Amino acid sequence: MKDQIIIALEGIDGSGKTTQAKLLSDKLNFGNISTEYLAPSTDLPSSQYLIHLVNVAKPLDPKLFMYVYGAMVFNLESSADVIVLDRYIDTSRASSLVNGIQHSEIELAFMLHKKATITIVLKVDPEISLKRKGGVVQPIESGSSDIIAGSQFDSFSDYQKALQDKYLQFADQNPSSYIVLDGNLPIGELNEILFEKVITRLK
Repeated sequence: MKDQIIIALEGIDGSGKTTQAKLLSDKLNFGNISTEYLAPSTDLPSSQYLIHLVNVAKPLDPKLFMYVYGAMVFNLESSADVIVLDRYIDTSRASSLVNGIQHSEIELAFMLHKKATITIVLKVDPEISLKRKGGVVQPIESGSSDIIAGSQFDSFSDYQKALQDKYLQFADQNPSSYIVLDGNLPIGELNEILFEKVITRLK
């Protein structure tokens, strides 16, 4: 592999992205493929600003959220041959579309970001993801208009379903660089399937 490979795991909250991203990174490293797991850091100034906006400056302008999140993931860099990302630009693309931002403006906001080589979407029933989270929902995860200005959603399940529909739409539009997997599967079984599909794509 001459060019750096970027593998992004996307999906709704509670879909298993973090678990699967870490397992995939470990397996690739074990197979002597230089790999690093990365996720947006809460230590970055842009992350601290976003946390401030969510907690204080409510309701949050969806466009501002989009640009601040873009700054969070712009510098996710590594010298490894493969980067496995726990969330990437599709997280913001999906939420921006759901919250009424035009596609052209979204693409402009992320035009300088590196494109993911492979994006893995973990499809899961929102009710199952809610149970995985122990029923604990952060306000922004429900898309409430108290948090996101102009939002039409008032429940975790409805908002997360709308987001998932966007992830699946992205995958349908570009099947050569997307893999959609059943996030309802047991962790070990899902990871075996994910690993095999990634290795096949990397060959």
